[in-house]
Amino acid sequence: MEKRDQDGDQKVLYYRSPERFVRVDGKWWFQAREGDQGPYNSRDEAEREAALFIASMQMQSEQAARDERVDEHTERPAEGVQAPDWELMIEPK
Repeated sequence: MEKRDQDGDQKVLYYRSPERFVRVDGKWWFQAREGDQGPYNSRDEAEREAALFIASMQMQSEQAARDERVDEHTERPAEGVQAPDWELMIEPK
């Protein structure tokens, strides 16, 4: 079992089963932080899908981190500032 800090000195105890794969009514599921995933016809299928799910979550996390770095380096106009109306700036022929 693992204890994590939350709001200072208050300790909260989190329980996580070491078994990620569960069989319910003949179908297999895997447990993830995002919720139970399934049903699958076999444990092997559930294990393959769990590996794909984890890889997908890692890719999303990495993409979010890249997007965050791009936003930090992108100059954006301050809120309330409007782009110029280019049609009004074109000189007539």
